[in-house]
This record gives sequence, structure tokens and C-alpha cells, in this order.
Amino acid sequence: MKEIRVNKGEIIFEQGAIEEDPKMYFIHRGSVDILFPREVHNKSADIVLSSLQEGKYFGEVSFLIAQPRLSSAKVNEPSILYSLSRSDFLRVIATDKAD
Repeated sequence: MKEIRVNKGEIIFEQGAIEEDPKMYFIHRGSVDILFPREVHNKSADIVLSSLQEGKYFGEVSFLIAQPRLSSAKVNEPSILYSLSRSDFLRVIATDKAD
């Protein structure tokens, strides 16, 4: 896992993004909003689906099934996250099976 320090307002990922090696994230300190972006009267109006705090995780759907992101993730305050890439996860599983 990799430690990531992020600032308020940073976007971790955007809805619809296709990533070559998707990651899931774990919140060590801080908070992150999971958003569903939409437009109302030609203006951005994100819907907050969930506000996640320390100890929670997000991004697991794209991580597990390697599909486009279903929502966006935006940091609420300076935060410390840990990320786990799909390729690292699969490598650990393959190594464990070999033992």
C-alpha cells in the first residue's frame, strides 16, 4: 500500500474514469466525499452520496471489477489516505497461492 497526502478540494477520481490499474483507498486521517456529478440549469451540482471519515474505504467497485468509476471522490480536508492497486493485490494473491 502507498501513503498519499491530499489537500482539501483535491479530486481522487472522477465518475466515468477508466484506469489502467484501478486503486481502492483507505482513509487514515481526514474525510472524503463520494459524489455523483450532474448539471442543473447548465451548472455543476454534485450530489453527495456519502461522506467518509477515518477508517472507511472507497473505490472498491472499480478496483474489484476493473470498470469505469461509478462516482467521484473529493477530499474535504487535508487527509492521509492509503491506496492499494489492483495489480499489487493480484500479485499478493498469486504469491500466496504459490506458497
